[in-house]
Amino acid sequence: MCSARVARGLVLRYADQLQCSVCKAELRVSGVTRMVASAAGLLAGWGAVELVARVRPSGAWGLEILYAVIGFAVGSTAAIFVFADLQVRERHGADVFPQRAA
Repeated sequence: MCSARVARGLVLRYADQLQCSVCKAELRVSGVTRMVASAAGLLAGWGAVELVARVRPSGAWGLEILYAVIGFAVGSTAAIFVFADLQVRERHGADVFPQRAA
């Protein structure tokens, strides 16, 4: 296993189909990184909803939903950009169940 650096832009674009440029190992974003990114997205979405609720207190439920989705997208992408941890993807044969591989 090598310790080559992978560009952050590539991690964002090819999170599920990433390959190391040096050793050609198949990589994936770790589960912990995905959980942190989800939590950051939820917090950003909640913050966006609170901001819209303070600016327009009544009748802005459509904007709240829109800003929550945009906040989640921006927050989770920023978290993956900052905290991306890559793992080597495990290969499973067609006759092996992934649950029993551990």
